[in-house]
Amino acid sequence: MNDVTTSEAGPQFADLLHRVLSSHERVRITKDGGELVAAVISREDLELLEELERLEDEADAEAFRKAEADDDGVRIPFEEIKARHGL
Repeated sequence: MNDVTTSEAGPQFADLLHRVLSSHERVRITKDGGELVAAVISREDLELLEELERLEDEADAEAFRKAEADDDGVRIPFEEIKARHGL
């Protein structure tokens, strides 16, 4: 993965885009060489990330349905849980 600063990204955008499209390179854009602020990735990489997000959402929803079905209605106050564990 290649890093470029925000000031470098503008003038180099066509080249960055070509590199991403031709070689699936991922380009990280940083603010003044420090904090990561954005990335340029291929459409295929984006589709993979979106599919992963969809699968995670489905797994979360299934876990919620299971927890809801298994709920016995018993509630333990948070203060009691902290006391049990010496927190």
